[in-house]
Amino acid sequence: NDARLAEMLGEQNAEERMKQLAERFDEYSDAHIRLGCMYKHQGEFEKAQKAFEKAVASGSMFRGTSDQAKAVAQGFIVRIFSEKKDFATQQTKLEEAAAKNGDAYSQMELVAFYIDCLQIMDGKRKTKMLDAIGGRLQKVLRDNPSNVYAVNGIGCYFAESGSMNDARDCFAAI
Repeated sequence: NDARLAEMLGEQNAEERMKQLAERFDEYSDAHIRLGCMYKHQGEFEKAQKAFEKAVASGSMFRGTSDQAKAVAQGFIVRIFSEKKDFATQQTKLEEAAAKNGDAYSQMELVAFYIDCLQIMDGKRKTKMLDAIGGRLQKVLRDNPSNVYAVNGIGCYFAESGSMNDARDCFAAI
């Protein structure tokens, strides 16, 4: 679309054109997502979050793209909390998305967050978190055994668990 092209070319009026598109076609979630990305790149996190939330709440003008667009918008919302260093809210949003969607993307995003958190956990909490990571990765691999991100995650899981030979095998497979 014209507004997206203006954004890609770095034209001054790209934001205004995208706003007009989002207002005219309120259910066009991609316009809200692109507007949110523009705000995010400007460091206007509150405006970006509102635009992404509008994308999640909207339908889609095109059949079959609504769920995908909503997952993308939810991912951007989570990244905003990460950039604002609001990790508690980030974790809550990731867990909500993983529970609600159950898709591989949401599961893997939560696993990546958990793996990052392992470095600051004590023994008992770390063991509990590793169990949660392993369960989520098993689910993703059960649904799609060729998911390379899940295989990589299992490799990290094995490495953190001290099973270096299993970790090496996972990493060698990808």
